[in-house]
Amino acid sequence: MVGKLLLAYTIEAVLESGVFDTVTLLQPTSPLRDAIDIKYAFKVFQDNDASSVVSVCEVDHSPLLCNKLPKDNSLNGFINVDKVGRRQDMKTFYRINGAIYIQKTEALMNRETLYGEKSCAYIMDKLHSIDIDDQIDFLIAETIMKENIN
Repeated sequence: MVGKLLLAYTIEAVLESGVFDTVTLLQPTSPLRDAIDIKYAFKVFQDNDASSVVSVCEVDHSPLLCNKLPKDNSLNGFINVDKVGRRQDMKTFYRINGAIYIQKTEALMNRETLYGEKSCAYIMDKLHSIDIDDQIDFLIAETIMKENIN
């Protein structure tokens, strides 16, 4: 939220020129996103006359297999057996991967959500969706980058 407000402030400072109609935020914590991802995300933005586009990727495990644990760590009722069948038959779920955010400047200035009616997802592959939030993420990204260089 702070980042979005800072971005809005920055845009307000240069908006008088009238040349900015779209804002793209590329977070540095997604170093494996590449120019092709950005190009195709913008294509989704244009082709759908979207107010915003946010990059997503497929999740590794269905949220239907997740739950909170009580204080005693009991698994009683952990999985809703009426909703969960074979893992292979479950629907595909996606998560925001933090790599690409595109939004019309006007929508940003009006504090419109990135996830409204005129919002679209740009689906990225797992390799380009590494989002560095901790040491393990950093090691994974570093390993992938080294492998791609060699």
